[in-house]
Amino acid sequence: MTYGVHYHMSNIAVTGATGFIGAAVVADITAHGHHVTALTRGANPQPDTVSIQWHSNTDYASPAAMTRAIAGTDYVIHLADDATRNGDHNSEAALAVARALSLAMQANGQKQLIFASSIYARMGTAYGNKKKVVEDFFLKETDVEPIILRLPPVYGPGCGGGFAVLSGLLRRGLPLPFGNATALRAYISLKNLCALIEHIVSLELDTWTAAAGQIYEPSDGSAIATNTLARHIGITLGSPARLFSVPQSLLLLAGGLTGKRNAVEAALSPLETTDNGKLQQILGWHPVEHPPESFGFLTKDTV
Repeated sequence: MTYGVHYHMSNIAVTGATGFIGAAVVADITAHGHHVTALTRGANPQPDTVSIQWHSNTDYASPAAMTRAIAGTDYVIHLADDATRNGDHNSEAALAVARALSLAMQANGQKQLIFASSIYARMGTAYGNKKKVVEDFFLKETDVEPIILRLPPVYGPGCGGGFAVLSGLLRRGLPLPFGNATALRAYISLKNLCALIEHIVSLELDTWTAAAGQIYEPSDGSAIATNTLARHIGITLGSPARLFSVPQSLLLLAGGLTGKRNAVEAALSPLETTDNGKLQQILGWHPVEHPPESFGFLTKDTV
């Protein structure tokens, strides 16, 4: 057991602070007493507060601009992403941002970095390859002490992606052809992810150093098949899932014809993370909620 936790207030820079994950992380860590410098590429979405100082930076790839933006902070949480998830042609852009951030941290004497990567970084997808390039840069070519989180799909209030699509279809009571979609897939709730990040920024510095330079794959704790996920969401919504079985080859063919092949493949393919035991052993973290209780936000959200 190597973990330890400190409870003093930290100054934390968060890139991508207005995104789905970023906005939730900013709200959570400030609620725990930390101060945030919230970086956004657009205009500041709201006035500064005692806990949050907004910093509009239109050029994340500028070392000088990033140096000014994160000055005076103790930690950096790098959540900024390409929302379109375009592929390899954006790897250089992502790497340019990583280089600028590394140089800015060096100029400011900062070491501690959390980088939100993707589970797809080890699966060879175009989006994953972009994340892998940035992972390798932070691990091999910088003096920072990165903790890299390879995230599975994240769900919670305001989420998009397959979880949102599935929830929307179930709200409408539509029959779904996923009766035999039994491949296990990992997810992490937004609440669990926020709790993990807040836990990490509260680590003792020697624990951080021991944990740094590694890749972690957090999740809710157990993977879930798409057909089971649909049933749980349906129960939560009070709209029981109406599932029927279709050969997967036909589903993939239909997905290709309708331009939805990637979404169909995601529903049918396995996607598992490594065991959360590494997070428990090294960081002392475990999920704070589990499915299906973690789907309760759907009764209040418009996903």
